[in-house]
Amino acid sequence: MSKTYSKSDYENAGSPANLIIPEGVTEIDEYALMNCILLRSVIIPASVRKIGYSAFWGCTSLQSVNISMGLSEIDDCAFWGCISLQGISIPESVIVIGACAFSDCSSLRSVHLPESVTEIYDAVFNGCSLDTYKIETSNFLLKNGLLIDKRDNKLVSSAFTEKTRVFIPESVTEIGVSAFSECTSLQSVIIPKGVTKIDEYAFYGCISLESVKISECVTTIDDNVFERCTSLSTVNLPKGITWHNVKNKFKDSPWGQNKPKESK
Repeated sequence: MSKTYSKSDYENAGSPANLIIPEGVTEIDEYALMNCILLRSVIIPASVRKIGYSAFWGCTSLQSVNISMGLSEIDDCAFWGCISLQGISIPESVIVIGACAFSDCSSLRSVHLPESVTEIYDAVFNGCSLDTYKIETSNFLLKNGLLIDKRDNKLVSSAFTEKTRVFIPESVTEIGVSAFSECTSLQSVIIPKGVTKIDEYAFYGCISLESVKISECVTTIDDNVFERCTSLSTVNLPKGITWHNVKNKFKDSPWGQNKPKESK
C-alpha cells in the first residue's frame, strides 16, 4: 500500500528542523514542505519512490538531504530555491530528475549523478555553481558549466552563476527550454554553427546580456527566448530572419522594442 507524506504530516510532527521521513512512506507529496524555512536537514528512507512536485520548494535553510537507495524519481521543481544546499548525492536507484529540480540552489556546488539516471529535464541546475561533480550516467555530459544530453546534443541546463561569457560547444544542436534563464551575470553569447533551434525562454531574464550572435544554421527561435533581457542592444541574426520576424521573442529588451539601424 502506498503512503504519501504531506504538509499536515510535517505539521503534526511539530514541524521539526531536522526531519526524518518515516519508513513506509512511498511518496513525498507535491508542495509537502514548500517554504518550510526552518527545515535544516531531511533523511529520506528507502521506502520512498518519488519526491513530488515542488516538495521542498523554497526551503531556504535546508543544508543536508540524505536520500536512501530506493528513490526512482525527483519531480519538477522539487528543491527549487533551496539556497543553503551545498551538495547532493543522487542514489543509484534514481531514473528521472524533473525540470528545474535544483534551480536557484545558489550554494549548490557538488553533485553526483549515477549511471541509473536516464532522463534529466530542462533547467535542472539553473542558478547553481557546480564545480565538483561526478557524472556516471552515459546519457549526459557536464562541461564548462553546461549540462548536455549526448543522445540528441541538446543543451539542457546551465550550471553557473558568475560567468559573463559562455562558450557553447559546436556539437550542440538545440538550446533547451530556460537553459540560461535568469543567468544574471551573462553579458554576451555566441550561438555556434551546430545549433538549429533555440527553445522558449532559453535566455529569459538575463538582465546583463548585452549582445548575441546567432549562427546561420539557426532556423527556429521559439517564443520569449530573450524576454526580459533588459540590457540587450545588439543582436546579429542569420540571413533570412529579420527583426520583424522575431521582435516579439525579445519582449522587454531594448533591441526588441526599437528596430535597429542595421541587423547583420
